[in-house]
Amino acid sequence: MEYGADVPFIRPSDLSTDTATTLDVVLHAIDFVKQRQDDFNTLILLQPTSPLRTYMDIDMAIKKHFLHNELDLVSVSEVNDNPILIRTVVDDEYVVPLLDKNSTCRRQNMPKYYRVNGCIYINKIEEINSKTSFNDNKLAYIMPKNCAVDIDEMVDLRIAEYYLKKLNP
Repeated sequence: MEYGADVPFIRPSDLSTDTATTLDVVLHAIDFVKQRQDDFNTLILLQPTSPLRTYMDIDMAIKKHFLHNELDLVSVSEVNDNPILIRTVVDDEYVVPLLDKNSTCRRQNMPKYYRVNGCIYINKIEEINSKTSFNDNKLAYIMPKNCAVDIDEMVDLRIAEYYLKKLNP
């Protein structure tokens, strides 16, 4: 292509919309590779909306995947808001906790919780099907929060720019 990248195929227009799912795009790519009779057994999914992951994170995640008998891996980062303190409001009146845990403790003593950050997914291709949820991969690769920005909204882009400026003054 124009900038020297090898682009073996272009995804069809129905998989290039705002409503196309990552899984559908991956299944299409796997099908394309199989039709070419190329033989790959591992998918490493690196979404472009997570530009702050490092090559070291990718390398370490791959090593962890293979050290754990190729268990499906997902990158995660510690959450800012502990779900013990998160509530839903029913009928615009009644507060109901998200978790059935006592929240009467110091925040520093609360257990750590993590969120899927969208940076790295590693799966065995033979196990990917229409029911696959990459977010439900079992093996965690823990990343620092500042490398795990997932750009979905303008505020996310501003946060990514902030971290990039901090890293490259």
